[in-house]
Amino acid sequence: MGAGRVSRTWRTAGVPPVPVAVLGVGMFGMGAAVGSYGAYVPLLVAGGVSPADAGLGMSLMLLLQFLVAVPADRLTRSVPPTTVATAGFLVCGAGAAFGGLPTLEAALVSRSLVGVGLGAAFVAATKYVGRRTEGTDAATARAALGALFTLGFAVSLPLSPALVDRFGPVAPALFDAVVVLLGALGTLGLRRLPLEVPRPVSFYVRPVVSGVGLALGLVYAVAFGFVVVAATWYAAVLGDVTPPAITPAFVTPIFVTSVLVGFAVATVVGRLLGTRTTRRLGPGETVGASLAGLAVLFALAIAALLVDAPLLLAGALAASGLGFGLLVDPVFDLALTTLSADAGVTLTGVVGVGAVGASVFPWLVGWLRAASASYAAGFASLALATVVVWGLWRAVVQDVPGVGETDRR
Repeated sequence: MGAGRVSRTWRTAGVPPVPVAVLGVGMFGMGAAVGSYGAYVPLLVAGGVSPADAGLGMSLMLLLQFLVAVPADRLTRSVPPTTVATAGFLVCGAGAAFGGLPTLEAALVSRSLVGVGLGAAFVAATKYVGRRTEGTDAATARAALGALFTLGFAVSLPLSPALVDRFGPVAPALFDAVVVLLGALGTLGLRRLPLEVPRPVSFYVRPVVSGVGLALGLVYAVAFGFVVVAATWYAAVLGDVTPPAITPAFVTPIFVTSVLVGFAVATVVGRLLGTRTTRRLGPGETVGASLAGLAVLFALAIAALLVDAPLLLAGALAASGLGFGLLVDPVFDLALTTLSADAGVTLTGVVGVGAVGASVFPWLVGWLRAASASYAAGFASLALATVVVWGLWRAVVQDVPGVGETDRR
């Protein structure tokens, strides 16, 4: 069947393997493009860029992801979602390529394009795989794409600094761009689906202005937005400290890489355990415990920076990946069952609130670093925001039907 015709057998039994694999390549590449930015930050700072301006790139990425989300979902209702996903991958790939130029102007262009592409492709791709099947298989298909994004992030975060050291900043930029563009190329061959009913802009606002919708969006700000902060600043934070009693010249790169690998592995493990933990504890307890754990880990990172305890800092940063990973699945599961029956509207709302809610922090951590000559204040802002979100979550969680129920099937 040609790619230009709508298939009459577009819904499959079980998770659709080909769409998940094809779109997953693009999602993996976008995750890699997000994870690689931390490798460029030391180059920007060494070139005279202020830490605040270096962090501004990722703040722009999150803000543009927010601005693009609703128009992208509305566009998928007038043109095929695969077309929107392809366009998003192409824009993100172009942004990833610009990342290889270690100047402030190139960094801002790069992150802006990545944000636009990510906002469009994420919405379109997750909607597409969800519509290709139904029920729990739809949730599994969407989670699979999210897991592949996380895997790309996890691979790129520790690998990109090593590639920069060995081959220069062009190497990770080209890797990210090529993988994303391969996803765009494959997406062109996916079959088209019937178009959905268009929605007015007000339809997207209603789910997230409720207490529950706002809480879910802000939890996603911690789950994804603070991962963006980690991608931006963890390598720089670790580069400022040195493990005791070993020669710094050769230990510091190994130390940084080891912690970033630990963080990346913990993030992937968190994603893999998210659904199982939600079934055992219930989504409310899973989210609440993860937020509380992250607040404690940020506090430990602050203490480690203040008393110069690099091993404590390493453990806190690596373990934070587990908390980030655990949050994603219960947030989307709750959103899709409590906010709106329209998956596109729900995903757009949660992602939008999360992106705009977290957008200030990559810049803020850099600004506080420049103002205080320490990353402790930046981690204090993350800890405070996490505690506020945890308090809001505890205040509204009892209003969500079934939020505290477990599923021991």
